Amino acid sequence: MPDLGNCDNWSHFGEFGQPVVDSLMFPTIAARRRSIAAGGAVMLLLIAGASSAVMACDICAIYPATEMQETRTGLRLGLAQQYSHFTTLQKDGDEIANPDDERLDSVITQFLLGYQVHPRVRLQMNVPVIFRDFRRVTATGVNDADENGLGDLSITGNVLVWSNVSEQSVVRLSVLGGLKFPTGNADRLKEEVPPDPNDVLNGQHFGPASDYGGGAHSGVQSGIHGHDLALGTGSFDPVFGGHLLVTWEHFYWATDIQYVVRTRGDFDYEYADELTAETVPGAYLLTDPEYTLGLGAALTTETKGKDNIDGTDLDDTGITSLYAGPVIQFTWGSSLSAELIADLPAIQNNTAVQLVPDFRIRGGLVWRF
Repeated sequence: MPDLGNCDNWSHFGEFGQPVVDSLMFPTIAARRRSIAAGGAVMLLLIAGASSAVMACDICAIYPATEMQETRTGLRLGLAQQYSHFTTLQKDGDEIANPDDERLDSVITQFLLGYQVHPRVRLQMNVPVIFRDFRRVTATGVNDADENGLGDLSITGNVLVWSNVSEQSVVRLSVLGGLKFPTGNADRLKEEVPPDPNDVLNGQHFGPASDYGGGAHSGVQSGIHGHDLALGTGSFDPVFGGHLLVTWEHFYWATDIQYVVRTRGDFDYEYADELTAETVPGAYLLTDPEYTLGLGAALTTETKGKDNIDGTDLDDTGITSLYAGPVIQFTWGSSLSAELIADLPAIQNNTAVQLVPDFRIRGGLVWRF
């Protein structure tokens, strides 16, 4: 199940840096005024850690806040959140009946702590707290329950590698790298461990044998499994990414890419590697020296292959998704940045039977000191 959070989610949050206009790049007042939109146009990278096909973003959603005021060193604090609603059951990319009304509501809250140690270098720690309320069919009947707690913490570094600024445009390229730590509870992965290797039939899952724990082979086909509900992966996972920003007068184009390399974690379970990319074209509707208001459109794609346990691929874990939706961005002064995004699925090509999201809403706030 895809949520950008274990990547419930790929949820992302962008921070915009109008102050670059005021403090560092434009030598005249007139040039600064003409370029307020460019200065206010920075998006951050979304990002995502992932746990399952649709929940891929729930476990380790990474929100690297990117801004334009690289010369201003100091502390950054932020809060980002993603809500994902799942009720659609799909088999190999086609919607099928959901007779047991299986559902999942996932909320991932990210606490961001960052520090600009150098005009071109910033460090950031993301601490996710995950809440999932769900209804699924099990071998003992239909079960309503919830799972909540700390997710997988991540520490990343962002380096500005190239920058070009004129009176009308800004072009910036930065790279990101870091590591996700196994701080989240991965006990739900016990449900993926069969009592006997022969109980994993051709890599296909049939739902948990009980409400919590037990073998994966129960004879009941469900769209929600232990790998969808686990709060952590039990693995140390490297994260790599890049961010490109291009602005011209009141218009901007931001592209973010992130790749998560999964390693084997608890219960010999290994989530598949995940690739997330997002492009946001937009324009600034208001460009007052004290604030900016921007409107854009986010196109987000997420893809991952099949997870495996003890060397056996699991068929119900692969997915490639494309989301589209509006983006609203706001900055106030040189300190506050805010963003709100709605994701509507355009393509959800999954393997086997999975519960996929109907929509996602994500956003956040960052305060620079």
